[in-house]
Amino acid sequence: MSKSEVLHRQKGIGYLVLKSGTRKQVEWEIDQLSDGSLGNGCIRGDEEHLAAAAEDGCAKLGLASSMTAAIAVNRYEDGEALFTTLLISSAPAVFYAQTIAGSSTILDGSQFSTEFSGANGEQLRVIVPTIVMRDYQAVLQKVVPPSSSTSARTSYFQHIKTWSTATTTIHSFVCLIFNDDLPLALSPGGARELAAELIERAEYVETRSQTAQ
Repeated sequence: MSKSEVLHRQKGIGYLVLKSGTRKQVEWEIDQLSDGSLGNGCIRGDEEHLAAAAEDGCAKLGLASSMTAAIAVNRYEDGEALFTTLLISSAPAVFYAQTIAGSSTILDGSQFSTEFSGANGEQLRVIVPTIVMRDYQAVLQKVVPPSSSTSARTSYFQHIKTWSTATTTIHSFVCLIFNDDLPLALSPGGARELAAELIERAEYVETRSQTAQ
């Protein structure tokens, strides 16, 4: 058996990072060689992203949370980018979170779960013992600088995955229910004002997103 003989072909899902820093999820296949190294492979995903990688000639491929490969992208054809592995790094990947999608206690309160969201929608869930979070509160108060009076207070928010509305059978309230939490009650007038403001905010965000593109 030669040193470079292919033992089998690994498959997985990871992230392809271009020279520009653009990052998108892809499907990958790569040859596992007999000496333990990785050889040639192919990537499938967004066509424009793969074509850009082929034009650059090189990219970074996140094979797993703790393994990143520097690859030479040889060509792109028929929906696949073919590559050669140049270097493998086993250093833990850094996840750049932009928001906290949600946090709560689990396992009867003994564990604390926090879900972070990145710029491209990827998510990372971290679970630690609840006692660690209690001790860490004092650390946060010391190391996090105070916010300025002009900064918007929207850096932390809970992502709403499900929502519904309802009315009460006795009281004159309109109820909002987020993520199966307890209902929030609004007067009919307050519900109308909230609806109008939500429409206004949605139009503003949509206009801002189009301008940014």
